[in-house]
Amino acid sequence: MDDSELDDALKQLALNAQDSPVGSGQRQRSLNQLLRLLQASGKLGRPFRHEFPHLYEEIYAEALQRLFIYICQKIDLYRPEHKVLQWVNFMLKTRFFYEARQDCVAHYRPERQRLSQQPWLDIDEVENYPYLGSIPQPSEPTLEEQARDYIETDPEGTLAQTHIRGRPDITLQALILKNLDGYKWHEIATAFEISLPTIHSFYRRQLQKLKPQFEQYLTS
Repeated sequence: MDDSELDDALKQLALNAQDSPVGSGQRQRSLNQLLRLLQASGKLGRPFRHEFPHLYEEIYAEALQRLFIYICQKIDLYRPEHKVLQWVNFMLKTRFFYEARQDCVAHYRPERQRLSQQPWLDIDEVENYPYLGSIPQPSEPTLEEQARDYIETDPEGTLAQTHIRGRPDITLQALILKNLDGYKWHEIATAFEISLPTIHSFYRRQLQKLKPQFEQYLTS
């Protein structure tokens, strides 16, 4: 299967899941197939692979589990104008790897190294995993959840298009998500290999422009 065929297959499974009622067998089957294909594709990113060499595999496995659970819970946030792998790898890098890193480093014990080669969530176990209907969902999303959903879905399409001049990889969307995830500015600057004043100035300037649009979204 070439990249184009893989993209089409992943997108179709995601759309099938979206088109099926929450909690239905068809939705669960589509999600299971989607996760299997993602894992088998060999295209899932491995962000920050040179960090924490003795813990990396454990951090990565935990990040994947968090990512897979998020996909099952939030598949309706996927927008078909983007490639599924683009959406998935973006979340893996900007959110779930950081969360997993924080947890693994904070609770590290030497004996846990033996688990580092084992995936925390075996894709074969997805069918037995508590499904959406049994996962408690808040009746009203918190302000933080609303903010993250807005940034991730980017309904106007401006956040992913606004970037530092000459650096299309450093988008306002990526910077806001990293900030929400708790990265320090010097960590963000180092990761993108750009000066701290440049990235901080861009962020503050663009965030001021975004403020009215964001406030309107939260009050609508």
